[in-house]
Order: sequence, then C-alpha cells, then structure tokens
Amino acid sequence: MVEGQMDLVMAHQAGTKNSVAVSGTALTNFHLETLKRFAEKILFAFDSDDAGISAAKRSAIPALMCGFDVLAIDLSGEKDPADLILENPEKWITAVSKAKHIVEFFLSTLEKRSPDKRIFRLNVEKNVLPIIASIESKIDQSHFIGVVATFLDIPRDAVAEEVQKAGRGMTFERLPGGSENSVPIPEKKSTPTRKEMIERKIYGVYHWQKSMENPAVSPDELSAKLEEFVGEIRMFNDSEKNALIFEAEAFYGGSASIRDAIQELLQNLEREAIIEALTETKKELQKAELLHDGDKIAVLLEKMKVLMGRYNKNQKTL
Repeated sequence: MVEGQMDLVMAHQAGTKNSVAVSGTALTNFHLETLKRFAEKILFAFDSDDAGISAAKRSAIPALMCGFDVLAIDLSGEKDPADLILENPEKWITAVSKAKHIVEFFLSTLEKRSPDKRIFRLNVEKNVLPIIASIESKIDQSHFIGVVATFLDIPRDAVAEEVQKAGRGMTFERLPGGSENSVPIPEKKSTPTRKEMIERKIYGVYHWQKSMENPAVSPDELSAKLEEFVGEIRMFNDSEKNALIFEAEAFYGGSASIRDAIQELLQNLEREAIIEALTETKKELQKAELLHDGDKIAVLLEKMKVLMGRYNKNQKTL
C-alpha cells in the first residue's frame, strides 16, 4: 500500500502489481474489509518523512485491529517509492522482499531519531506500545512484547503492563520525533453489517453522480430511495465525500450497465431494511406476549404480515 497515484503507477510498472494506494484519503474500515477479501498481509510503503511515517502508524493500527499481518517497507532514505523505482526498480523489489513487521520497523526508525536512550524509550512507549496493543492475535502480541523488552533491555512484565494500559486508556498518540500534533487512536470497531456496506456503496454512487454534468443515474432518485429505506440522509464532509466517490468510481466506473448494478444495490438495501424491521418487530412482539398485551400483539402481527409480504415481493425481483 502506497500513498500517491504516481507511487501506484510506478509500483505496477516495476512489477509489484498487487499494489494499491490510499490516494490522499484516510484508510477506513470499508477499505480494510474490502482488502481482507484478497489478502491477509499489508505492506505499507509510505514516504520516509515524518508525515509519511505518521500516516503509516495511523493506518497500521486499524489494519492490525482488523486482523492483518502488517509490515513496513524501508525506503532507505528515499522520499517515496516513485523516487526509488525511478532510480532503480531492482532496489524497490529488494526493499519489498525485506519488509519488516511494523513493530520492528518503528523500533529501528525511532532509535535512529531519538537523541538518547531515555528519549528512545519514551518514544517507544508513545508510538510502539499502542501498535502492539492493537494486534488482534494475543500470541503475536506476546511475541512483540518480548521483542520490545529485549530491544529496550527492560523486564518483560513492565512492557506487558504498559501495553495493557495503552490498550485500555490511551486515547491519543504522538507523531514520531516527539511532535506535539496529536491524532486519536481508532477504537476497535465491529465488522460493518451487510446493510451498512450496501448503504455506503449507494451513498458513493449518489455523490459521484451528483458531481457529474450528465449523470447515468438520477441523484434525486437515489436520495429518495435512501430516505425510504434508511430514514434521514447522512451528511459527509468533503474528505469523506471524496473517499466515497473514489470507491464508487472504482466499483462502477467501467460498468456498461451501471443502472442495472445500482438497481440491484437498491433492491438489496430494501431487503436488508426489511430484515432489520422484521427483527425489531419480532422483539417487540415477544415483549408484548410477555405482558399479555392483546391489542399490541394484534398490531405487531399485522405489521409482521405486511413486512413478510414486502420481503417476498423483494425476493422475486432479485
């Protein structure tokens, strides 16, 4: 995973065709869940300056939480992958083959940037321990606690205790080099539901089509369907909209039958909304039965009947 579009093009030309780019957007759970269908390991190849290293760390934590094995490519003083590939494509291939686990990468990087052993230990505490705390596998987490203990020459129990604290109470992380800029450590979130993933795709198509002079699908039609199936329309900032549009173009930009694809998305969203409503109605019905509320039971049974009718009709059109 690289940062920019030029890095991506150059990486593909050098032969690493399993490369993708964040392209100026934040790495989201949606991106990670999409990538998880194709790979279990991510190699980050971000710029070697402070901003690039910080971006690698911000991206590594949610990736580790998602269960990826996360490595980092050492660019050996080059500013970015494109520069290295332009100089010598073979150096890029070698760098990829020698990628280090993200914990080991940060340990070696922070050691070079820290003026003395005490500052180095503090930087490890602020930057590396939250990364270890975010590792999904407890066995892997235990291994890297041992690595840090050996690297810093301090008791393993002390490192383990601080990792536990980082996992429980750390709400902000510092950028490498002791920068005062702070960014939140993302909370570990559950996998998006099927309905949420479909919603995101439709929002992406909506904002993509809205930005076009001659949209293939009416944005007003999409907006109306979203309002019908999910309620109030969500608002997104410019960065989020750009990410949604990028994803929509990647999925549907080359499709000759975009209207059919969107229609199928809308039908799937309707089905998930009906299933969600059926689940909630069933819970309400169980409560009404416990309270022997005959009137409410009759209303809820009728509601269940209507929802099942809508569900069966939806299934026939898929």
